[in-house]
Amino acid sequence: MVAVRGHGKVYNGPCSEYQNLFMGRYTSVMPARERNKAHLLIGHRPPRPWLSAASLLSSTQRWAGLFLALSTPYFLYSFDLSLRSEAGFTQVLQWVQSLWGRLWTLACVWAFAAHLAAGLRLLLGDLGLGLDREMARRSAWAANLFPWFVVLALLIGWR
Repeated sequence: MVAVRGHGKVYNGPCSEYQNLFMGRYTSVMPARERNKAHLLIGHRPPRPWLSAASLLSSTQRWAGLFLALSTPYFLYSFDLSLRSEAGFTQVLQWVQSLWGRLWTLACVWAFAAHLAAGLRLLLGDLGLGLDREMARRSAWAANLFPWFVVLALLIGWR
């Protein structure tokens, strides 16, 4: 039994007139005034045109993790080259100090900070901290902004 809030009507399951509504499809069979409140019948809100902070954080963590995973061969090669000889270390150092090397380093630092912040937020959530709605929203914004502050600090400190 599904009730429409504030209208006093109760629909006893999907009858022929409302069958397509409960299957997730809106059809012209339903009267227009009922179609406008169909989201109340099936139990969810109409979609928002923007991303919430939590959904943005979730996507960011996934993309940052993928970027870091795909960057692992570069890290291993650079580490190996820098340990082979002094010439190899100088070669890696020159590349890191070039424009493309600095941009790559900034991207890697941003990805690491984003992945770390989102992961720590999830771990705190597993411990039961920050689960109420307002705190979850604030922690999502904080985790979204943290990597940008880290990159900004790196840019300020870079000569």
